[in-house]
Amino acid sequence: MNLRPPVPIPAPPPAIAAILSAILSAILVQAGCSAPADPSAPAPPAASRLIAGRYPAELCRLTPPPAGEHRWTWRAETGAGGDPPLLTVTGSALLTVAGRDWCWRLTTTPGDTVLPDTLLLRPDAPDLWHEFLVEPDSLRPDGWLPLPRAAVASAHYADLLHLVQGLTQPRFAGVVTRWDPWPVPVGGGPAQSGAVDLAACLREAVGAWRLEGAPPLLVWEEESAIGARLIHYPGVLLHPPMSVQMVRRSKSGRVLRVHIRCGDTYDDPRDVRYARRVLVHELGHVLLLWGHSEDRAHVLWRNGPIVDAPAADELRAAALWRALPEGLDLNRYGRSTELQP
Repeated sequence: MNLRPPVPIPAPPPAIAAILSAILSAILVQAGCSAPADPSAPAPPAASRLIAGRYPAELCRLTPPPAGEHRWTWRAETGAGGDPPLLTVTGSALLTVAGRDWCWRLTTTPGDTVLPDTLLLRPDAPDLWHEFLVEPDSLRPDGWLPLPRAAVASAHYADLLHLVQGLTQPRFAGVVTRWDPWPVPVGGGPAQSGAVDLAACLREAVGAWRLEGAPPLLVWEEESAIGARLIHYPGVLLHPPMSVQMVRRSKSGRVLRVHIRCGDTYDDPRDVRYARRVLVHELGHVLLLWGHSEDRAHVLWRNGPIVDAPAADELRAAALWRALPEGLDLNRYGRSTELQP
């Protein structure tokens, strides 16, 4: 039997081949298919991002950051929730500190080239550092500022920053606000309430707010157009007996002038100690620690002072508020462990 050789089928013209390929691709997309991946192909590499900055000199002196390399992780949630659900992505971060200089090296997940909109940076050593949120595309470099943790003696607060957050939230919502000028001038004219010289009591109270080895927080100046001024209301019993009123701020939000309002509640020679004590309390508010403490050992205790001078924790809190960069949002910082006093 004679067999004819198979007749070869001619290849379609290039134009027809392109049309057939497009039709096949459309069919695969509709079916939810994709071309098989090459298992031998390497995964896309991870990308790195460097962010560097410097600590303010006073902050570095007050809470010295630990030098060297410190490992952190970052995490973020992507998506709008619902269907599909939120996805959690993570990556690594390396913080290098040398003196006042800090530098971040963040690594994205393999295949990603950009960071998510919001990151939670968490230290591998939570006793040394505060965890905090960053928004890579919208914050200034100080938005990446790593803050070291500092212990306090008070059992009511986890660390020094916790105390500062509590004392500044009521008035400034935890956003660092500055005085202009610094140190804050405090003064006033004659203010005699019966047998009590309120001006002399205030001058003595100014000396109580001084952290050893640090620049002064307050300075006595009898005549100053800005700063804190004692305003006495003779013959008037105020409720409360003393208070602080902010009366002037700059266009940028800096504090320029406050009044310490006093009546004649304290007028007996035995009242001198109590008048001075309350003035020490009010000067804590002058230093922009506008809230009150949960610790009865603090002169800023929420139920009124029962001590004559600020605790070391309160002095350090006032100094830390001054040392932090202006405009820094402290609400972004948190903690995941407790520190021992």
